[in-house]
Amino acid sequence: MPEINTRFLFTLALEIQVSSLGDTPYGRRRMFHFDGGSFDGPKLKGKVLPGGGGWSLIRRDDVMEVDARLILETNDNHQIYAAWKGLRHGPKDVMDRLYQGAI
Repeated sequence: MPEINTRFLFTLALEIQVSSLGDTPYGRRRMFHFDGGSFDGPKLKGKVLPGGGGWSLIRRDDVMEVDARLILETNDNHQIYAAWKGLRHGPKDVMDRLYQGAI
């Protein structure tokens, strides 16, 4: 398998409101509304425009599925649509703290 080369782009800080939709047959569902925020990196800086959001499912096997979408606006007024999906998992005690809002 070829090596994947990565480099740091920016740190993202989001202002988030969380709505819990409760338990479903597949796990706990939550929705996130991004009210704004900022991003800052060596070559790219700006703000997060309000209106983006995310969706998560904390599955019965304690893996969290994430789907997020937002719009970034650079300091020189260019807009970037950002979207990602991912999975998050870790030791049960750590994940329990994260799901309760700990940093």
